[in-house]
Amino acid sequence: MIVGYTRFMRNEGSDVFFRRQIPIINVNRAFSEDNVEVVDKQSIRSNCKQGDFPIEVQSDKDNYLIRSEVKLSLNNLPPDLIDLVISVVKADTMVQLPAFEFNSLLNKQPKNNKKEGSFVDHWIPEYEGHILMGRMVALDGKELPSNHSILSPSIGVVGKDIRYMQGQVSSAQDPVCFYTGNIYGKHEVVTAVSSLDGRRIRLDLLSPFNDFVPKQLPVLSVCPDAELLKERSICEQLSHIVSIDSVPDEKGLSYYGLQPHLSYDLDSDTRFNTISETIVEFVRRIDVSRVDGKRRMRILLEDERRLAPQSLILLDGVVVNDHEDLLNYNAHYIKRIDLYNDRYLFGGKIYDCIASFVSLKGTLPSLKLKTDEQLFVYDFPIYKKTFPLISYAGETAKLSRIPDFRHTIYWDTFMDREIPSQSTRLFFYTSNLTGTFKVSVTGIRSNGEIIRGITTFRVIK
Repeated sequence: MIVGYTRFMRNEGSDVFFRRQIPIINVNRAFSEDNVEVVDKQSIRSNCKQGDFPIEVQSDKDNYLIRSEVKLSLNNLPPDLIDLVISVVKADTMVQLPAFEFNSLLNKQPKNNKKEGSFVDHWIPEYEGHILMGRMVALDGKELPSNHSILSPSIGVVGKDIRYMQGQVSSAQDPVCFYTGNIYGKHEVVTAVSSLDGRRIRLDLLSPFNDFVPKQLPVLSVCPDAELLKERSICEQLSHIVSIDSVPDEKGLSYYGLQPHLSYDLDSDTRFNTISETIVEFVRRIDVSRVDGKRRMRILLEDERRLAPQSLILLDGVVVNDHEDLLNYNAHYIKRIDLYNDRYLFGGKIYDCIASFVSLKGTLPSLKLKTDEQLFVYDFPIYKKTFPLISYAGETAKLSRIPDFRHTIYWDTFMDREIPSQSTRLFFYTSNLTGTFKVSVTGIRSNGEIIRGITTFRVIK
């Protein structure tokens, strides 16, 4: 079951959410314990036949060889299309799903409007990045302080770039919100809460999928096909080691686009055992002094006449509140020290300088976290991919020994270019897989009407 919604839709309640059943079969494990109903092959309804659809879809042939070119024609496209999606996938379904009527989405109406034609405004409708949420918990088991202004929750995404941010708190009992951007894929995230009253408070990250979990998943009607399962299993395993069917999840994007005013490369001089020794002997812009019996680091401002009143100290993008931990840290792990001189605002705090200690691999090696700090592995949104179109135009490419086990051989959303009107032609190549392939075209008109077109072709050896 997949549930699709935006924060704007959350304002109107789950009645307006898009829901559709999508089967997911793990080809590497048995499903005897799952909620599965085994059916025979004849009972699986085929939805691959050309039906009475407004969009006319036609391929130049009925049968193609592997690694050969397909020419696809789309006709009867209305001029008022605002969205168009085209996919070509292998029709090897082993499951039976209830029929889905796309235009039923038009009947989704909000039920909790304040008045007709208006929307509630609890959630921010639009934001360019992922909104990460967390909940604060006091380690002493007592209630959180009523004055939430003394709490400063923060997260740091582990890596060589500075991706440190503070959360927005409306009350101590409500979830903390972190508004992120340009962070994609799976990352380690360290959470911390600084409290002015000295209490230890941890921050737990909340899954974005917890709010609307179905009470019970539907029964999956499946017809086990040994050959299809074997084929899928091989393709899944090869996708991790063959680059032809994989696209990286993340680009090298800088979060804040900050440039250091001064950078110390620790490989350019004699290596010392600890960061404390390195600062004394090599880094003249960082001052170490004792405050209330503990050593603290402060950065000399650019004119070197005074120390910055408030300095932010980071190790691989994670804030270090207890400077003793970093001063005793093994300096052989550190590649460079970057200093940033300008004033920086994070949440409600202003810092006059930033000292960023970057390790060789940016993985926060051998740093022991405090009891109120936690490290999570968090899945940020997947980076927007350009679907890889593989060409076998030349004889050398056709005879390549690199396997091509793509089940999806074409996918296009027309997001970054003009949607064609009336008719258009598309070109792509088949993979090494044989069988029936289904072409699905789905468009949305300006009045909200959803129109479709479907056809099939076969790939043979």
